[in-house]
Amino acid sequence: MHGNCFRYRVAGKAGDFFEAHRNYIGVHMVVEHTECIAVTSLEKVDIREPYDVENDIELYDGIAAHVIQLQPGDCIALKFM
Repeated sequence: MHGNCFRYRVAGKAGDFFEAHRNYIGVHMVVEHTECIAVTSLEKVDIREPYDVENDIELYDGIAAHVIQLQPGDCIALKFM
């Protein structure tokens, strides 16, 4: 089993876009500050960028169904498709 690890500062607002992966799950762990993650269903989105096999990602525009706010120490795992 393998994966990718990213460190980033959150920019924009939750729901600016959505992403989906076919081969990986997303595990978000907040180290400092907060992160808000918007989630929705595929019925509420339109494809922004088609599936990229090499990077295992597809991007969407749509309407958030829920927003989850993560605090330092919080962790969440999401299956995107």
